Amino acid sequence: MSILQKIDTDYIEAYKAHNELCVSVLRLLKSALKNLAIASGKELIDKDVIRVIRREIKQREEAANQYKKAGRIELAQKEEDEVRILTNYLPVPLSREELSALIAETASTGQIDHPGRLTGAVIAKAQGRAESALIAKLAAEFFENKNKG
Repeated sequence: MSILQKIDTDYIEAYKAHNELCVSVLRLLKSALKNLAIASGKELIDKDVIRVIRREIKQREEAANQYKKAGRIELAQKEEDEVRILTNYLPVPLSREELSALIAETASTGQIDHPGRLTGAVIAKAQGRAESALIAKLAAEFFENKNKG
């Protein structure tokens, strides 16, 4: 089952269960996904869906931080609850060790001679299961250690 199908199924279940928060979050997510599908003119794949979910999570995290700074704890809590709902649709992230192993495996081909190229190759292999910034950091560390030893 694709992520998009899971979102649709969970939306219907939440609607039937009268789970207003979940219905609201999934309705907004479905809207964002539909807008992307219309704008791109193609059917969305899981990679596209993951990108939209990450964007939605980031927006809510930023809003929660702003609410906390303003002393609006109840609104910050609502944003954090929405983040928890959205996080359920992301693939299980790779651990730091798994990511390091993937970087070493990718670099072992001998064809990659620059941290940026290694980062790009690993991002493609990780398939949304790791943050790009973390991959870039670990790839840079890999090249530093490689050059030292």
